[in-house]
Formats: sequence, C-alpha cells, structure tokens
Amino acid sequence: MNEKTKNRGYHLPGKGATDWHVSLNENFEGIDADVQAALDGASGFSPGDLDGEEIGPGSVETDVSRGREGSITWRVPSDYPTVSDAFDAVDRLRLPIGVSLDILIESGHDLQTFVSKSQSNYRNVRIRSEDDVVGLSADFGGRNVFQFSDHCAAPRISILLDGEVDGEKHPSLGFRISEASTMTIDEGCGAINCDGGIYAMFGSVVNGFRSVFSNHRRRGINVTNGSSGYFQEANVSDCGDFGARIGEARCQVHFVDARDCGTGVWANQGSLVGAAEVDVSGSGTGINVHRGVLINARGATVSDCSTGVVARESLVNLDGARSEGCGRFLDSQRASTVSCHGVNVSDTDDEGIRATRGSTVHFDGAIENAGGSGILARGGSRVNAEGRILDSDDWDVEVQSGSIVHARGGPGGLRTTSSGQYPAFEDLSVDPNDVTGRGIIFTDV
Repeated sequence: MNEKTKNRGYHLPGKGATDWHVSLNENFEGIDADVQAALDGASGFSPGDLDGEEIGPGSVETDVSRGREGSITWRVPSDYPTVSDAFDAVDRLRLPIGVSLDILIESGHDLQTFVSKSQSNYRNVRIRSEDDVVGLSADFGGRNVFQFSDHCAAPRISILLDGEVDGEKHPSLGFRISEASTMTIDEGCGAINCDGGIYAMFGSVVNGFRSVFSNHRRRGINVTNGSSGYFQEANVSDCGDFGARIGEARCQVHFVDARDCGTGVWANQGSLVGAAEVDVSGSGTGINVHRGVLINARGATVSDCSTGVVARESLVNLDGARSEGCGRFLDSQRASTVSCHGVNVSDTDDEGIRATRGSTVHFDGAIENAGGSGILARGGSRVNAEGRILDSDDWDVEVQSGSIVHARGGPGGLRTTSSGQYPAFEDLSVDPNDVTGRGIIFTDV
C-alpha cells in the first residue's frame, strides 16, 4: 500500500513496489496543479488582507495572473502616513516572484520621519515621487534620512531629496549604507541641501550614474572602508568640504561636476579613483590625494583653484589636463609620481609645477605666465621636462636641494622665454637667467 505525504498528499510508493512509476507520474500531475494554483493565487494579490492583517489597500497596475510580472503602488500619505510606515509594511510582506513595489510620495508631501533598515531585501522596491523634489518637514528628526545597513539590499532611489528647511540646509545626511549593503540611484536623483549627500561604508556598493549630490554643507559623496562607488557624470558641485571623498575605497567619478567645493576630489589610504574629465574648477583645492592613492584624472579641468592638484605618496595621471588661474597647478610631495603629458597651464599666482620631497614629475606640455617659477624641483625630486615654459615671473626652471631636472632638447624639446648662448643649453633656447640650480640639470641635446 502506498503512503502519502502530509501536506499535499503526494504518493510514496511502498518498498519493493513494481508499479512505482504510476505513483510518480501522478505526483508530477499533482505538482503541476499545485504550482499553477499558487501562481493563480498571486493574481489577486494586493497589500490588503495578509494573514488576516490589514496593511493597506494598494493597487495592481499590470497583469500578475501568472505571478511573473507587474507592479504594486503604495501611496504616501494616502495609503500610509509616512514612508517609514510603508517600509514597516514591506517587512511584513512577501512579494510574489516578478512583482515589484513602488512607494510613491504624493505631491506636496514632506518627509516627516527617517527610515532605518537592516538585513532586509528591498531589491524589488522603488521609492519615487510625483514632484520633482521631495522636501523635509520643519520638525523632521533623524541624523540620516534613509539608512540601510548590515547586508541590506536598499530600494531603488528615484527621488531627488531637498533638505532645505526654512532657508537652511538640514543637518542630516541624505543616504547612508553600510556593512556590505547595496544601493542604486537613478539618473537625476539623489539629495541636495543637506549636511551630506551619500555615505557608503564598510564594504558597501553604490551605483549613482548621473546622480545629483550637490549643494551640501559638508560632503556630496563619501565612499570609505572598502566600499565601491560608481558616480560617472554625477553632480557634486558646491559642497562645503568635499565634492567626492574617497577613503580606503574604490570610486569612479569620471566626468563628474565637482566645481566650487572646498576640495573637488579627495582620496587617501590606498584608494583607487577613476576621475577622467572631472571638472574641479573654482574649488579651494581641485584634487587632493595622499597615502598610496592611485588616481586617473586624465583630461581634468582644474581652473581658478587655490591649488589645483596636491599629491602626497601617490600615483597621479593628469595627462591632457587643463588649468588656468590657479594659485599653483601642481604640488607634488613625498615620493609621489605624477604624469603631466599634454598638460596646458596658464596664469598661476605661484609656480606652475612644484615637485618636493623626493617626488617625480613627467611634464610634456605648456606653462605660461607663472607667477613664480614655471617648474620648481626641490628636496631630492626629479622632473623630466619637455614642452614650453614661457613668461614666468621668476625662473622658468628652478632646481634646489639636490634635485634633478632632465630637460629634453632638440626639435620639440624644452623651450623657454629667452634665447641665449649659454653652451650647456644652446639647443634648448634657455637663457642662463632662466635656469637656476643647486642640484643637477641634465640636457638631452
């Protein structure tokens, strides 16, 4: 005699049965029917009656008769008073396979409470709004508007949060993810006018292609402690401390607008940074990296900064960069290595390039109208120079404290303002008054 399973009554052929295949085929028929019934049950799904608990009306916007596609919308405040209440309801809900949930912030609604979640999966949840921006209420409380931590898959962010309250930037952080959590921010979305935009830490991953994290009191983007950030073409301009701050992390900020910040891009502690075509003009310091950073800032625009680029103990690629009106374009220190091929620098208040404390600079470009020396090598540093250095207020090339300058001559080699007859630099068109040295100057003529 065949026994049956407890839950669904599937056949269990007896020991030694010779017709076991009959029971097996019947089981497959039963499984097919049970699966289809479960999928059909999803067709009437709404966030209404769940295990006898009423958690909101909602609406099914597309066909989910097979449980494979569709979306449900919960409205705030019509369905739930606050976004936090809506997330509490999500925690009590198991979405059918293929069904997504939108939490829609209705027009004119300001956020009243913060959202803080951990160890949850909101991968099929999206936050969006009817208005272009979502504000904070005057009595909003909380250090972080949205916080997701401890292996949390955050919802997709499709809102632009505006933290300005009564004309002041709210002292809250827009978004914070930590401890191996993940988040995606849609194009044109993010946070403005807060204490900070987004903070990713402790191995988290955030994707913010063309996102907006500008006009913050302190930091637009903050990626630290082994996290990864992808913010190509994002806007992090007008931030008081840093447009993008990267510490012990990996971050791509290619083509990012980091203008008019305290520091446009800042990185330390072995970070890997992609910053091609970044624009840091008008910032106090355009790019500041130290302690083992590797950064590719090829084609960067670095104009009207107090100091364009500061490098300490780091590797920096500035090939093709453009700079005008900085206090100093490059300050390379502490054994850094900087590549400046095809760089165009003009109208600095001080030196065009300063290499100190054993750093190495490879320069092939143009420096015009430097307020100090065009190139200054000091403290055992080395500079390989080729290109044009014209109309410097001090020396075109200045070498001090045991440094070495290798000035490549011949056609297309180093050219300075004056043409003199000093034998060692005859083919370089360098006047003896344009080069001063307490180190060594090699010429390749």
